[in-house]
Amino acid sequence: MPIDVNMYFQPVYFSPKKLLNFWKNIGRETPWQLADDSVDGHACVDSLGNRTGNYIYDGGGIYLYLITKNEIKKLDYYAPHFFEKEVCPGRKGRISILKIEQLFDRHFHL
Repeated sequence: MPIDVNMYFQPVYFSPKKLLNFWKNIGRETPWQLADDSVDGHACVDSLGNRTGNYIYDGGGIYLYLITKNEIKKLDYYAPHFFEKEVCPGRKGRISILKIEQLFDRHFHL
């Protein structure tokens, strides 16, 4: 039976091999262990929790919902491209979410 959610939901079908490869690559980034901006702080934060460097309030963000039968965890990263590439690189969560975004882009052509 065809999936009928709403007019914007369009299923994407993968071969089992491609799907397994996609999930293996996602798993390498350990999404359930990632710290997002709610944990690490928005923008650039020093070891005392104070903001440092430049920051913006008009950039986009990346949200990732991790869904299991028992739990939904939302990861929220504000302007990770800007902060990781331009201002304060090196935060593991931002690096991983950018890799995960690339995987989704490559597989789903977003």
